[in-house]
Amino acid sequence: MIPLLIVDDETSLLDIAKIYLEKTGDFTVDTAESAREALEIMQTATYDAIVSDYQMPEMNGIEFLKTVRGSGSDIPFIIFTGRGREDVVIEALNEGADFYLQKGGQLKSQFAELSHKIRQAVLYQQAKDLQQIIFENTGTARVILEDDTTISYVNEEMEHPTGYSKEEIEGRVKWPELVSVTSLYDLYKSDIQTFFSSAISIKVLLLLSGKVLSMAGLCAEIGHVHAAVLPKIRQLEEHGLITRTDGSYALTTLGTVLAAKIVALFSIPAEISDDALSSLPDDGEGVVRELPLTGHTSAVLDLYAAHVREINLVVRSGIRTRMLLALLNGRMDRDFLRGLTGCSSSNFRTNMRNLVNGGLVREHVDSFVLTPRGRAFASQVREFVPLYCLILKHLEFWGGHALRNLPGFALDTIGALVESEIICDDSVDYFQTYEHYLSIIAGAKHIHAITSMANPSIADAIGAMVIKGTPAEIIVPPDLALHLYQEPYLEKVTYLSTFPHFQFYVTDLPLPPCITVTDAYLSMKLFFTDMTTYDLQNGFVSTSPEACAWGDRLFTYYRRNSVPIEEFIEAHATKSGEHGSPPQ
Repeated sequence: MIPLLIVDDETSLLDIAKIYLEKTGDFTVDTAESAREALEIMQTATYDAIVSDYQMPEMNGIEFLKTVRGSGSDIPFIIFTGRGREDVVIEALNEGADFYLQKGGQLKSQFAELSHKIRQAVLYQQAKDLQQIIFENTGTARVILEDDTTISYVNEEMEHPTGYSKEEIEGRVKWPELVSVTSLYDLYKSDIQTFFSSAISIKVLLLLSGKVLSMAGLCAEIGHVHAAVLPKIRQLEEHGLITRTDGSYALTTLGTVLAAKIVALFSIPAEISDDALSSLPDDGEGVVRELPLTGHTSAVLDLYAAHVREINLVVRSGIRTRMLLALLNGRMDRDFLRGLTGCSSSNFRTNMRNLVNGGLVREHVDSFVLTPRGRAFASQVREFVPLYCLILKHLEFWGGHALRNLPGFALDTIGALVESEIICDDSVDYFQTYEHYLSIIAGAKHIHAITSMANPSIADAIGAMVIKGTPAEIIVPPDLALHLYQEPYLEKVTYLSTFPHFQFYVTDLPLPPCITVTDAYLSMKLFFTDMTTYDLQNGFVSTSPEACAWGDRLFTYYRRNSVPIEEFIEAHATKSGEHGSPPQ
């Protein structure tokens, strides 16, 4: 039951509203004949929503709304009035009204619409409350950021990994200053060092770069017996990096991305100039970084043999890795760099000497700077760490899901999603992913969505946000665009198209199942490994600025390669007409 307070100076309307709404069985209704009376009632009673007239003596509906919002309450508030002036509507929504409905017409349809809006407003409020509960009690560190990445709010869990109190962080610190690849490396240091200590695992990834090999072929190329290679193969399968078909092994999409990072790390020339470093080609958008050793088994193994010692000299040492990552920020003096690494003077000297002798760091008096080769090496480590940590963080997830249809640049930078969580439905709560999605869009300042499938409930939720004034853009494939221009979607699409801050776009590019990006959230859903079944139960979400920036870049890429849906429908109708068949 939804406890509801209705405020109107017309007692006859109050009686009718109470009878109709309570008859539905969903509401318990209290009434007040003025805003003043309502405020008095609210001192001793709590409600899930308020419905208020606009034109009332002493205090009108918007003044009442301002008073409620001024008290700190975010209770759903609906203006229900006979006045339909546009300036009143705009003022009501700007002051925090959830909906504005005009009286008139048949009573049955009028109150049916009102009850629908009440339920919708209450559902959104519950979703926002759920978001707050999740934020405070998820068991993981979470933050809310301003547009300039200043941290405006943190939960108590943020105190554990950072060592800062809420008071020291909120409004004082920017996100990039708090979290870095170095701290991420510290969390997964032992796993990263273990990975690089396994020659077999690295050789398997290198050998499968662009090739398909049987177990016998892998054993022969690596030079180890079946019993030694099989456990590593199984581990790589569990990590979602390789897949087996008809007795042969190949890299998955995620495995291809990781292998490319490893190849790049092992391919850094012994000598590299500043000019060469600054002119390294950009991979571009839509193209997976090419693996330079594709098909050349001997070249792969020769490359590994030539560089494995110097690479392990760095990546299997926590101190030396931290030194290189820290120096990516520029020249540092001895004391400051030693403080960052947390080691003794003698230990610092030994490790720094190894980096200097390896041609990765150059010493100037009492400060240190990366050489061009050191900068290239540290940059590759900086790319590898978030990607590998992302894999480790969600091992079970990657083993059962496919990164289908993401363009190459998005795959190459997918490590940006490392600060992410999986929201799962379970036997107790079947709607956790849906409710969490509602909470994401309920607080959004803008909505950018990419989807290859229709979901009526989510479409209604986004539509409700558009009506409330939230800018939204949605990109869909051609078949879905045609589907949307048929009932029962056509009427809704046509109505939403009247809002200047809403637009559907259509692209011919392959699309992932569903990605939504807001000013504060990224939400992504994927296919299972069969590449056809859409996972409804697991939602991949992140609040990190890096993840949101990754999602916005992906959205911009698809947006640049799309057309407005009206233009697509018109072109399709013209083409269908030319072939003698009616438009869809």
